[in-house]
Amino acid sequence: MKTTYLASAFSLIFTTSAFAQIDKIDAEAIQAAQNAWAEGIVEIGQAKINGEDAGAVASELLDNLYA
Repeated sequence: MKTTYLASAFSLIFTTSAFAQIDKIDAEAIQAAQNAWAEGIVEIGQAKINGEDAGAVASELLDNLYA
């Protein structure tokens, strides 16, 4: 019984601290992310049309968005 309470207490502590560190995402941040994706998709398409390495452009986009 003590083990169950102890495990529950640790679980609550670690879960609460994890949630406390999460930043809130607002509408502006969502819009900025969507705009970055949209611009990146256009850049990939333009690279393909221009005969450039679209894969490299896509890779750079992902690196920038998820860095």
